[in-house]
Amino acid sequence: MSSVDDHNEAELGWKIAAVMIANAASRVCGLLTARGRSDEWEVALEHIRDHFVRIASKPTHSVFRTKYRDPDTLKDLLKRAASSPSTVVATRATLEGNPSGRPCVKIVRQFGQPVGEELDQVCVVLIVDHGGTLMTAYPATTAVL
Repeated sequence: MSSVDDHNEAELGWKIAAVMIANAASRVCGLLTARGRSDEWEVALEHIRDHFVRIASKPTHSVFRTKYRDPDTLKDLLKRAASSPSTVVATRATLEGNPSGRPCVKIVRQFGQPVGEELDQVCVVLIVDHGGTLMTAYPATTAVL
């Protein structure tokens, strides 16, 4: 399932938003499988690593289960999420919890088991910028669907 929120459609135009949605998952899969793109992966991993530990100043901050804190295992999980997403939505990057940043795509995949430390965190959310570059990923509940 894919969609565009009304604000992004007005700002970008539905055709551009539709292209962002159509290309996001395959671009992430390419990043995670292609040779020679390790620099891009390292930049994304730098942001994703924030979700390896609890941050006291962020009470809603989610943390990956211990087994997904290994970069290779995490990369495999993200590949699985991007290759078969549950939802893909054009939205805006969040700044301090508010969707007011630049246009991006949110890819969500629901798994049959927890991917986060909390038992109800069975989804992985990948945030991809308008050009298809993976920005971050984190575990979430089904409320993100």
